[in-house]
Amino acid sequence: MSKHLLLALLLFASAHLVAQDTAKNWTFKNNIGANFTQIGLKNWAGGGQNAVSVIGLFSGSAAYNKDDVAWESTLELGFGVTKLDTTPFRKSDDRIILLSKFTKGITTKAPLNYSAALDFRTQFAIGRDFRTVDSLGNSPKISNFFSPAYLILALGIEYKPVDYFTITLAPATGRIIFVLDEELSNAGAFGVDVGKNMNAELG
Repeated sequence: MSKHLLLALLLFASAHLVAQDTAKNWTFKNNIGANFTQIGLKNWAGGGQNAVSVIGLFSGSAAYNKDDVAWESTLELGFGVTKLDTTPFRKSDDRIILLSKFTKGITTKAPLNYSAALDFRTQFAIGRDFRTVDSLGNSPKISNFFSPAYLILALGIEYKPVDYFTITLAPATGRIIFVLDEELSNAGAFGVDVGKNMNAELG
């Protein structure tokens, strides 16, 4: 019985929008992308699986510069799902990342700045461990929105001799871990005490 390829379909659609705006002392940039991929296979000797993948991405930034003061912030959002053959859609990407940094010059005689930085990360939706399935066919929940969420705050001094090279020393740094999902909190997930919603560390 001969085998032949009846259908091999690869569809890639990408929507890409880039916007940039410059106001007085401010620069704004935005980047939006959407990708769709579909693969259909039948009697293909090379093997493989049917697949559908959808992902959306957003990246935005705002930068303020005036004299010896600079403030730069970026926001990155991403969410995607993938379906392999007969399995239901599952997450393939899920992220919320906010970065912000403020600097102010210490002296004009040396490229030294006071520095304050913020790093925040979490996700949109429930994450599951699909390697484990119970008798009802459900997989355990391992993460959720704001479970975990990581917030890092750092104060220090920045050395920036040129635009493309920076060294930052931040002796005052703190990290807060949030777990707002009650089920995960009661399990003591991500290092928080059982039943607690946050854990703060200084280092």
